[in-house]
Amino acid sequence: MPFTVERVVDPADLPTLASLHQAAFGPYPTHDLLWSNVNPEAERRWLATILAGPLKKPNEPMFKAVDEEGQVVGFALWKVKPGKGEEQPKEDEAFPDLPDGADVGLVKEFFGKLDDLRNTYGDEGPHIHLDTLVVSPTAQRKGVGHALMAWGLAEADKRGVPAFIEASEQGFGLYQKFGFVRTQPDLACGPNGVVAVTPMRRSPRKASQSAKVTVHRVSDPAELPTLAALARITFSPHPTHRLTWANASPEDEQRWKVAKYTRSLEQANEHMFKAVDGRGDVVGFTLWKVSPAKDGAAKDAANAGDEDETLNFPEGVNLELMKEVFAKVDDLRKTYGNGGQYIHLDTLVVSPTAQRGGIGRALMAWGLAEADRLSVPVFLESTPEGYKFYERCGFVRTSEDLAAGAVAFTPMKRSPVGTGKVSIHRVTDPAELPSLAPVHRDAFSPHTMHKLIWGKVAKEDDNRWMANSLADSLANPREPIFKAVDEQGQVVGFALWKVPPQDGEEGKGAKGEKPMDFAEGTNVELAKEFFDKLDVVRKTYSDEGPHVHLNILVVSPGAQRQGVGRALIQWGCEEADRLGVSAWLEASEQGFGLYKKMGFERAREDVYAGPDNAISVTPMRRSPRPRS
Repeated sequence: MPFTVERVVDPADLPTLASLHQAAFGPYPTHDLLWSNVNPEAERRWLATILAGPLKKPNEPMFKAVDEEGQVVGFALWKVKPGKGEEQPKEDEAFPDLPDGADVGLVKEFFGKLDDLRNTYGDEGPHIHLDTLVVSPTAQRKGVGHALMAWGLAEADKRGVPAFIEASEQGFGLYQKFGFVRTQPDLACGPNGVVAVTPMRRSPRKASQSAKVTVHRVSDPAELPTLAALARITFSPHPTHRLTWANASPEDEQRWKVAKYTRSLEQANEHMFKAVDGRGDVVGFTLWKVSPAKDGAAKDAANAGDEDETLNFPEGVNLELMKEVFAKVDDLRKTYGNGGQYIHLDTLVVSPTAQRGGIGRALMAWGLAEADRLSVPVFLESTPEGYKFYERCGFVRTSEDLAAGAVAFTPMKRSPVGTGKVSIHRVTDPAELPSLAPVHRDAFSPHTMHKLIWGKVAKEDDNRWMANSLADSLANPREPIFKAVDEQGQVVGFALWKVPPQDGEEGKGAKGEKPMDFAEGTNVELAKEFFDKLDVVRKTYSDEGPHVHLNILVVSPGAQRQGVGRALIQWGCEEADRLGVSAWLEASEQGFGLYKKMGFERAREDVYAGPDNAISVTPMRRSPRPRS
């Protein structure tokens, strides 16, 4: 079941979330004891009131999962908490009166014990707390819970802090898969302790964790049963697996996969690698396929084995759907490379207990490095669960999803990255601007700011608006634009700088004085709020006198972490040093680390805009370096 995860910013969503909470927890004994005599509508109103509080707090983000029809199928409420003694002043907000019919004594006992427990979490210092996780009964065991957990765990890892939860009996297994462990006996109250939750904690995964995992080439057929079993454990919760394999026995599925992997070991152009942790356990593996170089006959022969995979499926497989899936995937793969050489990621598996620890990236390393060495593209078909990860590895969508029944994959491609052979050119011709605008959209469209302000703007209108905005800068000699071009002549990034007038040069008025004509579909109110606040902080930069300002820095997703951003920043830093002035910029969360490495430091409070302060940038300043 395809779905997307979005941050909850609109209070109009709260009644829907309250109804979902009621539907998900209604069948359980805890709900019966606490709420059985409450009018359902009164319960929903009470829940919506409770959820309204976090919506006003930047440190208590909520996320919702939305399916293809626009129906909310789950939500999560996270809380980013300070350590003990660092508590922020509590807002004066009273706990809403319980609705008529609630077991007041039991509710107070339960939430009192819960508060006492949660107060102990701060003993370790700052932490992340999963307050609520709800998945619709009709959407359970389809990956929704996994997706809703992602933000909080990634945030905990980024901050290097633990995450805490109180698990119901039904959710205990899911949380174990994500690395949570029981920390103390169950918190129980009510008759015979029937109202109970299990306190659980997850340690942060450090960036260095991947260093504890070693990657080895698979060459021994005796290793394959372990890999086949790991593949089943990893994929069995996902919709695709349930639709195709649900009625096949685990033993039959494992035998089929071992046979598939055995064929791959026998092929010189197919390469398998496994990730092994410090205990010697296999925690992931990949299967790569390298097509022959510009040899159609050899290529056809190499691909012939793929067609045989649709034969000899074990009993219990949805044979009709499986054949449809393989036929469509096979047709898609025949288009890869346009007759030239390419690399294909056939399989990537990371154990559920080891995910988000750098293992996926470690397993990707060989194939991406080999593609760059051969200067060929890499192709793959992504599940909804893996899409964001592949984006971070530089892959981009190449076409509409490949769908068979309710099974869907996204075709993705990563272009080869040159060995630093990117050239920087000043943009002087308006005809160049249309090639810059799509790079801007590709880079920023996944980010919250773009989604909230330009998410409803048609792609063509968005690109046209950006090109027109850049045209204004191109006409101003004090607003130079530079583009980064790779060896294939593709634009992979650009930067827009603003420099002070030179001696004797008349300064033009601030660009912010010109009314902004936004494209249709833009959230104009939010755009104006954000840019007005940005104008206010930018005017303060002049308090120090003349300065250089980085207005825009864009790097294509497929070229990130390859030195392109540094190369584009270099000109402005050198110009600031030549003039002996400071350089300023406003960093997104994604760019903050790069700018720090380039000598920029936080110089003002963050600029916030939008509901729940969902949009934020950090003003940063770099002091001029003495010229030798």
